Amino acid sequence: MKTSFSPKLVSVIAALSIAFFSCSKDSLTVPAATSGNPAGTPDASSLGTINDLGFTSSGTKVMYTSFVIQDYTVQGSQDYTVQGSESTSGGGGAVLVLSFYSTDDGVVPDGTYTLATPGTQEPFTFDFTSLSAPLDPASTSNVDLQVLSGTVVVTRNDYGYTFSTSLILTTGSTFNGYSSGKMQYIDSDVTGKKK
Repeated sequence: MKTSFSPKLVSVIAALSIAFFSCSKDSLTVPAATSGNPAGTPDASSLGTINDLGFTSSGTKVMYTSFVIQDYTVQGSQDYTVQGSESTSGGGGAVLVLSFYSTDDGVVPDGTYTLATPGTQEPFTFDFTSLSAPLDPASTSNVDLQVLSGTVVVTRNDYGYTFSTSLILTTGSTFNGYSSGKMQYIDSDVTGKKK
């Protein structure tokens, strides 16, 4: 099944990426993309992007990642489930943006990642988390939500990546999502550090 992205979804991913790139993370600076798609903007055949930002001063690799959540369930004030193209949020559904921390170069390794304690960058944790999703099934637009705690299980295969999310949002709702597909890789490692 071929996945297509609405212009609204691509704009959301691009805007979140631009907001991230205008900030600094452990003195990392991301250069402007010089060829191909702009950093953080997936091509039409990818689920999202993995942007390799290099190693932190503690030797942990930062993999800034954004992707579409294809199927998800929200449990809170109104329980609902969205599966793929059923989204009423303009055809885009939910978008998750986060930084995975690992010790591997060029990939997000298989494993279970938990939300990092503020100020730490340990392997198999994540942070810089935002979630753009509709607040209820009748919503026609996404709202930026913040993640309070949770896990993301990453599995790599021949086709790409599978992401299974179980997140508690600051709204008190529980967000469970699933995505599988090809991820676009961008190497923006400007640290010059090698592990």
